[in-house]
Amino acid sequence: MPQVLHKWACGRATHGYPQPAQPAGSDACVWARVSSLDGTDPEYDTKISKALGAGFYHKAALIVDGDIYKTYHGHHTAGISPDSCLVGMEWEWVICLTFSSSGVQYLRMVTAVDPEWLMDREFFRDENFPRNWHGEYRNPKVKESFDRARAALASRPVA
Repeated sequence: MPQVLHKWACGRATHGYPQPAQPAGSDACVWARVSSLDGTDPEYDTKISKALGAGFYHKAALIVDGDIYKTYHGHHTAGISPDSCLVGMEWEWVICLTFSSSGVQYLRMVTAVDPEWLMDREFFRDENFPRNWHGEYRNPKVKESFDRARAALASRPVA
């Protein structure tokens, strides 16, 4: 059995033997620290938002009107949770941690993201856009948003 485990682990770039859990408390904070992020970096907020966009792209939503958004994949309409600091800011794209319903559907724990941070992911490629039975985009505004972002990106000077 150890050889089977070793073969499986090598094929998945993991260790072939059990590992102890990382220590709790301050040692875990040192172990989990990301050395490439510096809180004094002027781009810190953008880097964090990009990382969140990469991690929660599957919970992205596009603005419909005011604080009403439509989720990209499930095509559900929901408002931004009233306790969010993004209420009234009308960001074009947001990602959320959870989708809740308490008589009214809400996106909770919401972060604003730029479409440029999402559009290159496999999930958001044109050929993967959700479509109806007739092959039309379920939400054509998604394609319009990404087309605008691609055009803006292409018009920027290369540094």
